[in-house]
Amino acid sequence: MLFPFEQKIKSYIENQNLLLPQDAVLVAVSGGPDSMCLLYILNRLGYNVSAGHVNYQLRGEDSILDEQLVIDFCKNHNIKIYITRVETNIISQQLKQGIQEVTRQLRYDWFNKLCTEHGIAYVATGHHIEDQAETVLFNLIRGTGIKGVAGIHPIRNLEHNVAQIKIIRPFLSASKAEITDYVNTLTIPYRLDISNLKDTYTRNKIRHHILPLLNTFQSNATEHISEFATHMQALLPFYNQWLNGLKAEYTLRQSGFIQIKLDHSLPVSLIYLLLEDYGFNSSQADQIHQALEENHSGKLFYSELYTLILGNTISDLILTFTSSVVEERIEALPYHLNHFGYDLTLNQSGDSKNTVADSVVLNLDNIKWPLILRTWQPGDKMAPMGMKGKQKKIQDILTDKKVYGVLKKNALVLLSNEKIIWLWPCNIISEPVKADGSIKNSIKITAVKKI
Repeated sequence: MLFPFEQKIKSYIENQNLLLPQDAVLVAVSGGPDSMCLLYILNRLGYNVSAGHVNYQLRGEDSILDEQLVIDFCKNHNIKIYITRVETNIISQQLKQGIQEVTRQLRYDWFNKLCTEHGIAYVATGHHIEDQAETVLFNLIRGTGIKGVAGIHPIRNLEHNVAQIKIIRPFLSASKAEITDYVNTLTIPYRLDISNLKDTYTRNKIRHHILPLLNTFQSNATEHISEFATHMQALLPFYNQWLNGLKAEYTLRQSGFIQIKLDHSLPVSLIYLLLEDYGFNSSQADQIHQALEENHSGKLFYSELYTLILGNTISDLILTFTSSVVEERIEALPYHLNHFGYDLTLNQSGDSKNTVADSVVLNLDNIKWPLILRTWQPGDKMAPMGMKGKQKKIQDILTDKKVYGVLKKNALVLLSNEKIIWLWPCNIISEPVKADGSIKNSIKITAVKKI
């Protein structure tokens, strides 16, 4: 016969489709009351459990005692246990990352390796209602969207795994008080990590101060915040469907870069939703909206991997580490280059008439070899056809022709005898190489946008 708390957890597991009786599940066990309680209950409910304990070696003798407690418990209950020890401080210094970030990554990497090697499909953690409320508040404080306030999910894919290993939270319907009462009633052994009692981290401050204070204003405030997260999780599939449609409407993927329709009429929240997948945060969305209002075309914004280049209505995203610099020496024709979604082709022709869209014709007799095709540089000038030999800066030509964003950044110039004779994407040629109907030897340059 099951205790009421055990029945509650069993029902939650079944209602959320977290586990089947035959499923192998690895319980992440620190030695604290929550994880020890979870291991005990899942084992008592008859699930195929094993335990995984990471000794981070951060607390000296206490870390050793935590490890020994888990070993003894598993031995007494005939539960398979896996142990790993890691030099967390050394790794943290090497990676130049905080302890919490490093321990989390080490933990998940080990779980992935362990589960893959032993054919374990699930990893269970002891997150409960208070953890859920804490996560929602933590995300709100940092700045978040709909997904952030959905908090901790009952089930999701374990990070960075290709084997579709799932991480589950069977205690998300349980309160800390219920877990504590159960552990104390059945005298389940556990150890307390005194570092959790300190206010070193923001999460601890929320746990020790903010949540208790909220509960004095409104009884069961913690439970209500957790329930809110559950409601948001139920809405997420519908929200994601709407958001995917929105992104399809406003986003166009080109070869080598991404174009997004952005202008000042869009609310900041919508700009954030369109850009969050590329690592831009809500504060940057505010700055981008302001820049659009002030018509700062060409202004750059950066995330970890992407550069956003603002245009009047179309803004461009390029991978920060992607180099698009062109420096080509052309000795003979034909010549072909694929550049940012365009097919550029140079062919010799006996016809000097330009009857094809997206093409220009140059007088071959006035061209000296080799030709140089390269990305334009600040200070570049040319004498555009029709200006009677007067020089004009490439930068000014691109601006006048309303070439912005990634296309302006990656505009190309063709040089003969160290002089610019053609500019892309404007398809402007210089006065000395213009061709008329009487010219028999010509170069036809075609720039076609790929579908």
